[in-house]
Amino acid sequence: MSRRPKMIELPFVAAVPGRQRRDFWHNVQSTGDDMKDQQLGSQLAYLALQAIKAENFAPLLGWIVMDMITNRCPEHVVVGFFQTVADVCLGNYEIPPADVRLVVPTALRVVK
Repeated sequence: MSRRPKMIELPFVAAVPGRQRRDFWHNVQSTGDDMKDQQLGSQLAYLALQAIKAENFAPLLGWIVMDMITNRCPEHVVVGFFQTVADVCLGNYEIPPADVRLVVPTALRVVK
């Protein structure tokens, strides 16, 4: 039995009806608080980096960026996301576990 790729399980990745490919920045909303948005972006970056590392699949970052633009990601979420990516690239941080409890309830809403 094959396991699903970790990137498919990310809370911001979703299959979207009518699209041939998944949305890699699906339904990420502002919390209404700039600092919380930056923390959210940071937590989502940790999740993305964990998936990239686990799957050895760097193109995921580009797909996320394309969909951030397409989906008009809130600016402070973007700042938190890319500051974390940059800090990891610079060796300032390891890729720690993200706290999914901070991510899912606050900013990812299921669209029906």
